[in-house]
Amino acid sequence: MKPKLKYDSWLNEIEVIIDSREKENSHIKNTFDLYKVKYKIDGLKYGDYTYLFNNQVMGCVIERKNSLDEISQNFTKNRDRFKREWDKIPFSDTKHLVIEGNTLNDIYLENYRSRLHVNSFLASLLSFESRYNIKTHFVSKTFVGLHILKLFYYTDYYIKAWQFVRYII
Repeated sequence: MKPKLKYDSWLNEIEVIIDSREKENSHIKNTFDLYKVKYKIDGLKYGDYTYLFNNQVMGCVIERKNSLDEISQNFTKNRDRFKREWDKIPFSDTKHLVIEGNTLNDIYLENYRSRLHVNSFLASLLSFESRYNIKTHFVSKTFVGLHILKLFYYTDYYIKAWQFVRYII
């Protein structure tokens, strides 16, 4: 079933860019196809998803993790690389971390395979959020594509509203 969106016409004006290293995302591309959203696969300098509006790259970066197990690897074995990736993103960009198929409760209940202690997991997640001004979203695999589109829309709305306010001041 396709939930109706208030901004269907806006979807016709954007093009999503998916990083060429992004794997196992057919469920996301299927959502884009369902809503007739144009997308292309290209090498991004950072993040997994961003979008174009009027052929201009907008300041919204989405980093997607397919599970708590994947992000726990980023907080342990690949921590330096993970930090470098976030360091590349301009401070002014809106940054989102989307974690698929798990909830915050799963961290507290230790519903993941990693040996990362729950306190270390939470400390890493919260410190990355604070340091890089990241907004974290726990989303089911079913709705992650739709959630990405909503993040783009509301980021775009905010950017345009802020530009208008700056213009009239």
